[in-house]
Amino acid sequence: MPKHLIDLLNANLVRVGEPIHFTFKKHTFSGLITEHGFIHRTRYQSGPLIFGPTCFDSPTKWTNTCLQEHLQEYNTRYSAWRRVRVTNLDKTLEQLYNQLQKKDLLEQRHLRGARLQQLVRLQQIESCELKTRLEDAHQALDQWHDWWRNHSGNTPPPVPEVATTVISNPTETKTEPAEVVETHETPQTAIWYPPGACTYQGVSALEPRAVAAYVHEFFS
Repeated sequence: MPKHLIDLLNANLVRVGEPIHFTFKKHTFSGLITEHGFIHRTRYQSGPLIFGPTCFDSPTKWTNTCLQEHLQEYNTRYSAWRRVRVTNLDKTLEQLYNQLQKKDLLEQRHLRGARLQQLVRLQQIESCELKTRLEDAHQALDQWHDWWRNHSGNTPPPVPEVATTVISNPTETKTEPAEVVETHETPQTAIWYPPGACTYQGVSALEPRAVAAYVHEFFS
């Protein structure tokens, strides 16, 4: 299925007048998305317009024209959708299009075969990108704390360090043994938990006859 900028506009992932840019060998070109998903107002290195009022109907034609006519780079296989970035969002057109595909797939029911695999793949890509951003953020914060300690001595930093949360192993959790109350009116499966080991919701879910039998035996 071909990709079109108009699809991103219709999904409100980008807007008319959105600035975009791409870089090739330290050469940066920028432009604006216009109505109908076209690209115009092309600039090179933040300079004046280089193609006048010319509009391009696809990112591929836009990048090829910039490379070939302005840099005389003809033997290139430049992937426009993976390289062109939406400046304000700091995302590539490919990333935004993946968001659109994922949304469309989630709205469908009974996905099977290739469509289901596509959805799983898109979710895996998103998860990987989010994990990478989180790791970069933690690394940047650790570097900042190192800089603070080197320059401020024992003065506490204004931003506390992120503490690592230790999750205990559920198999190592000690629980108090349950007391089984058996009477002629109470089934043998009725179990009474001591007050310190049970919540209100747990008590309210018990068999009423088991609770009554325990209270009777306790005060007898």
